[in-house]
Amino acid sequence: MGFYEDVEKKYGLETTQNLKKWRANNTKLAAARNRRIFLLECKRQGLVPKHMALNIESITTLFNNENKWLNGKIREFNEKTVRKILNMEIIQVNCKITRLESANKQIQDKVHTLQEMHKYMRRSNISYNEKFHKIKLINKKKIETLSCGRGKNEVKNQDR
Repeated sequence: MGFYEDVEKKYGLETTQNLKKWRANNTKLAAARNRRIFLLECKRQGLVPKHMALNIESITTLFNNENKWLNGKIREFNEKTVRKILNMEIIQVNCKITRLESANKQIQDKVHTLQEMHKYMRRSNISYNEKFHKIKLINKKKIETLSCGRGKNEVKNQDR
């Protein structure tokens, strides 16, 4: 029998579901924490994440104008908008992290008396660390790509 089947047989279905939920939340936490690090690094370096640049580019091309002064105002507006969107995304990720941590704490309080819990937590933390570092490496490459191609991802109108 597998681990979850043994736990279900010994402690019941609810406990098994709680352990599975805790593990799934841990995976989501690894991704969310890395996302926060990625977004904060983009903010620190003044980079625009690719997913934002592609979506905003379709809007900003509507504002091309032959007036240099107006183009400057439009560029300033676009840069502020990108910063605000980035800040909102950081806030959203922080809320998600808080919610997942709270859910995991509640689950941990319910199942902390299990004999197998310490072994399970240790294995889950190893799995969490592997996922965290894998995502971290991917995000480092993204940051490197964004900073190398800085001019390509900036959302700006041309001055005429």
